[in-house]
Amino acid sequence: MNRMASSSPQIGFDRFIAIEWAAAALKVRAELGTLDELNALLDAAGLGVAARKKTRTVLNRLWLAPRPELADFAERGVAILKADPSVPIAALTWGMAIATYPFFGKVAELVGRLSALQGDCASAEVHTSAKRCPSLPYRLRSSSIHSCSISRWGTSFRRAQTWPSIPKGQAAKWFP
Repeated sequence: MNRMASSSPQIGFDRFIAIEWAAAALKVRAELGTLDELNALLDAAGLGVAARKKTRTVLNRLWLAPRPELADFAERGVAILKADPSVPIAALTWGMAIATYPFFGKVAELVGRLSALQGDCASAEVHTSAKRCPSLPYRLRSSSIHSCSISRWGTSFRRAQTWPSIPKGQAAKWFP
């Protein structure tokens, strides 16, 4: 499929997404939570009208109403959560973020490479590395937002010495 015909967002989400918000959205999809609970979290964050609308758009694309070609993938993630509630929501959301927003995966790759080389990395370093990637020049603002989400979700080396993961048996169900 060529880039122009793709229905996937080419840049990624344009704002920080708290893992608590993603967890609430996943729980709504899994029928383990309600939209009122998600809305209460967003209300508590003090988001303005425009920011709230854009945040809900990202949460819709991730869990609440993913693109049709990702709906089955999201349902398999829900099945994993229901089968084993101890599976880290960050790991499930990470998978959905990469599937939904391919640029998120590129930023995660940069964070991983920088962390492997130097044991840690700052958002500015991710941004600088993104500038050096010829396929990413117009996406630079999102690289900082994605690296912030990656860090706050506890999925960067700096924040967690062990990565949130999905047990092998469950992962096989998600990625058949």
